[in-house]
Amino acid sequence: MGARTRSLPGLNTPAGLGLAVASLAVGTAVLYAIDVFGYSGGVVFVPFHAAVVGALAALVVGTRRRWYGVALAVAYAPFLGARLEWGLVELSTRPLVDRLAFVVRPGSLGSLAVEAAVVGTVGYGVGRTVRWLVDRRDRPPVAE
Repeated sequence: MGARTRSLPGLNTPAGLGLAVASLAVGTAVLYAIDVFGYSGGVVFVPFHAAVVGALAALVVGTRRRWYGVALAVAYAPFLGARLEWGLVELSTRPLVDRLAFVVRPGSLGSLAVEAAVVGTVGYGVGRTVRWLVDRRDRPPVAE
């Protein structure tokens, strides 16, 4: 039997992908809520820690040769988690309906998608490049 690359558990099915995305979103939200991750201000608001988690998740997807759309989904999840935490915890003085409306506002979800597309593309590209280099190293030399 030849060597076989094992896929990430669960990412082969829609339910598994949904579970992975939900886990990344909730996990990131919890880490922001307990102040393990923090927000840094600036003109352009991009949650740094969410970007790192999203890039690493997309990198793993790339090294496992999964579909690019999966990388974008797992890159989006930490950004959504940060948005959930910001809307539901940081804006706690407002009514719950206002906080939920803040979280699901189409403009903000779209801007998160753009951020996730950039982060996910970079992470996925690095992951695919790493996989290509490893495969190239493991390939037997060509006789001349």
